[in-house]
Amino acid sequence: MVKQGKRGTFSRLFNRRLSHWLYRTLVQFLDRKCQEEGIQIVVKDPFKTSQFCSSCNRWDRRNRKGDSFKCVHCGYLAHADHNAAHNLELLGVAGVYGLRSYLSSKCQSFG
Repeated sequence: MVKQGKRGTFSRLFNRRLSHWLYRTLVQFLDRKCQEEGIQIVVKDPFKTSQFCSSCNRWDRRNRKGDSFKCVHCGYLAHADHNAAHNLELLGVAGVYGLRSYLSSKCQSFG
């Protein structure tokens, strides 16, 4: 992590510029490497993916505490980032951009 142990050392504006620069540079690098290898990049919305249970498909903000994930509905335990990665994979398989699209398409298929 770039900012670990540096809280308060740099201004908020500097931290914001630094974090956006790193993200943008990383995305450009990854895009270029994937194009060279013939791999397609698909962008998905990570909004609430670490609070959404990949086991029972229910969302609750209480599911995530720090780095740990424990579903308050079914008791599923995982690392929060690992759970979010499963949810992003689910979005890719379902062919939707975000959890809202996934949940609305799921409700329409049952209705």
